[in-house]
Amino acid sequence: MNAVEKASSAFFNHLISSSLFTGILVPVIGLFQADIISPHRVDNNLLPALVSVLVIILNNYQKYELALVTYFVLFPFFICINYIME
Repeated sequence: MNAVEKASSAFFNHLISSSLFTGILVPVIGLFQADIISPHRVDNNLLPALVSVLVIILNNYQKYELALVTYFVLFPFFICINYIME
């Protein structure tokens, strides 16, 4: 890995960690305020966070291209699923 790829990977890891943090934080806040997110929808709201966990695992196994494709395909897909289910 050259310097540009390392910098790109570091930025991507920050992006994943922030999406994981918000992907867990928002449903947890929604559990305590039922008017924001209904409690039976919390499992659907955790799906983007699970995608972030999968991407972190793929990065750990140095499957960088698969991690990129997984993040930029599955993450928007599950976000759309959340909006459709509302």
